[in-house]
Amino acid sequence: MLSPFANDRSLFKIIRAAQLAPSVYNTQPWSFWVRADDRIELRANTSGDDRHPDRWLDITDPASRELAISCGAALFNLRMAIRVTGHELAAWLLPDPGGDPTLLASVEIVTGRVRPPSGEEQELYDAIPRRHTYRWPFTGRRVHANILTELEFAAAKERGWLRVLYPFQVTSWLHAAGDAEREFIRDRRYVAELRRWTSGAEPGLGVPKTAYGPQPPALSMNPPVRDFGFDWGDGRPIERFESHPQLMSLATDYDRPLDWLRAGQALQRALLTATRYGVAASFLTQSLELADHKHERRTWPSPWTFHETPQMLIRVGYPDKHRPKPLTPREEAPDVLDLRSNPPRHVLPPSRPAAGRELVARWNSHGRLPSQGRGGAERAR
Repeated sequence: MLSPFANDRSLFKIIRAAQLAPSVYNTQPWSFWVRADDRIELRANTSGDDRHPDRWLDITDPASRELAISCGAALFNLRMAIRVTGHELAAWLLPDPGGDPTLLASVEIVTGRVRPPSGEEQELYDAIPRRHTYRWPFTGRRVHANILTELEFAAAKERGWLRVLYPFQVTSWLHAAGDAEREFIRDRRYVAELRRWTSGAEPGLGVPKTAYGPQPPALSMNPPVRDFGFDWGDGRPIERFESHPQLMSLATDYDRPLDWLRAGQALQRALLTATRYGVAASFLTQSLELADHKHERRTWPSPWTFHETPQMLIRVGYPDKHRPKPLTPREEAPDVLDLRSNPPRHVLPPSRPAAGRELVARWNSHGRLPSQGRGGAERAR
């Protein structure tokens, strides 16, 4: 019996949905290896040449933590794209962390059994192309507690713990993010890395100027968004952000690559749930990145009663409907290696020989082993 995914167009549609996931600096640090009609591997894109730039952010993301979170978000999209076809799937996270650490997930499509997607799965899939990061001021309308609870439940389904921050915690996070941003800007390597991914030099990659958002009224302020322009010479409008932003923290029980992949899936499920309710989001992660940069432990603002590891900080709210949607670009062709053909069809350059060793070295240098538990593999729903 011919697999329904033997058609390249069907597989491309699934992979294209995964490609629309959010990623750090819109680096899209993933690649897909098609092992069979019913098996797709999600890998960290660790290759780089003139056509495909290196997606590793040495300064912003020295442990590759946000790379793994980004790939986790892509994995969740991949799962929803498969489910809406009516097929079940099995996904193994980090199936071979010691031998092949760039292999982040192996996804098997159960083609022999059909089960219609649930209403929730269909709605989450439909929200994938509508979701976008919103860096402009939100309206004054507050997101209702019932919706915030829905986002918390959504993240919990993927073993991520999303919590609404109290006003005093919001103030602490804003100050911490502002201080981290100012410290980063003094680092020439950070500025060079940021400009590389915001200059528009890589077609379909990076954060375009149209998605920066406005400038804050004063340099001394701590706006609730990351300012990708930061030099104030780009002619963007000056606007005041909401005085009481709504922030949510995303955490995991532990702080290892397996948890980062879980965090990415939890993040994307929550973001797509927010999109269903007309809620948009942006991220405020500078203080977490600075801790990684300094090889320090990421911590919560004090006091904090939960024994969890922070992974992301999310700002939520209602976007102004009169503004154009600042969608970030995606590469026209996803990075795919089709191993079903002989010889394989390379749509991306092969990974560097030392890429796996470099990834393990990054994890170990930050005190985080490649795996947790027996073998490091985990089966996702």
